[in-house]
Amino acid sequence: MVKINAFNLAHLRIEEDFAFHQRVQQYAEELPTTGALIAEGLPETSVTFLTTGVDTHKTAVDGLDSALKASNTVPSAKRVTEADAARDFAWTGLYNYVKAMTAHPDASIAAAAEKALAILDKYGNPTAKPQLEESGILHNLLQELKAAKEAGDFTDLDIEPWLTRLENAETSFLNATDAKVQEEAAREVGLSKQARQAADDAYRKLVDIVNMLAAMHGDEKFATFIGNVNALVEQQRTKLKTRATNSAKKEDENVIKF
Repeated sequence: MVKINAFNLAHLRIEEDFAFHQRVQQYAEELPTTGALIAEGLPETSVTFLTTGVDTHKTAVDGLDSALKASNTVPSAKRVTEADAARDFAWTGLYNYVKAMTAHPDASIAAAAEKALAILDKYGNPTAKPQLEESGILHNLLQELKAAKEAGDFTDLDIEPWLTRLENAETSFLNATDAKVQEEAAREVGLSKQARQAADDAYRKLVDIVNMLAAMHGDEKFATFIGNVNALVEQQRTKLKTRATNSAKKEDENVIKF
């Protein structure tokens, strides 16, 4: 018998938790709830029980949505938006400069620009990525560009001011994000924390209902939902494992070695 696998939602960040619940709501449209054709053949009491579970989850997720929207009003949220725009501008300036220099009449400058452009193209345009993903890309990009500069690849290319501006812009963004996280954490202690707990509890209740009904009536009418949720759970586990690995690497890099 298939069933929804257990997963501890507490390990997710609150925005990730909300996104998880939103996906579950979408998947729940495939469940045999009241009025759904797929519900035919199931006892009315089971359909009503399931429908109540789905509706309770939706109400709790709507409450979490409202709480998160309120958290976006913290003073630092605007600074994060401004800092994000500034680093996008800095990356665009760097890219446009390097691209233009590939046509420089001095062959050595053009060659240096080609090397820098190859690195930039390797990482692609990060400005349309989610903010945290963009930070990861910029971190790696800056490391590689600075390493190439130290190796002498850009001797004839005046790239230093552009790298400095991008690095400073990224640092400002990270500082603003840290401040926002701290302010949101303080707010989450109140309404957001309660709303998240309600959504998580409603999800666990829905999982119990689906697993129980699948055991009672067979999993045919529940298989699509169960499969989708299990796939979503595995995605979150992979994300958390990757995060833990990256965190461990970062800690190791900060250790002073003798």
